[in-house]
Amino acid sequence: MNKAKVTELAFKALRSGNPYIKGAIKFFIDKVPYFIYADSMISVSELDKLYLETAEKDIRAGYKDRMVGYYDKWYRYNHADEGRAYDLGVKLALENPKCVEEMHIIECAY
Repeated sequence: MNKAKVTELAFKALRSGNPYIKGAIKFFIDKVPYFIYADSMISVSELDKLYLETAEKDIRAGYKDRMVGYYDKWYRYNHADEGRAYDLGVKLALENPKCVEEMHIIECAY
């Protein structure tokens, strides 16, 4: 797994929609959209950058977990994208011939 592939997959996750927008308050300054997110006023590009950083971490985690035979449902229930980026990492691992065939699901206990 190389950085370019992780970045490509993160942008793929972003193209499906930035989940952080749902939890942000949108407003306009001179017809330019801005958001209030996590007590900060940020632009669309800054909000996308925040999601891309998280998506890259989640893709790496999904890849790493699946390579050793695990799937962690915590990412599905506790991330704004409902595990979208984590699943992209899992799919990437499945393309690797060294990925173990067995998979154990780690349930999420709230």
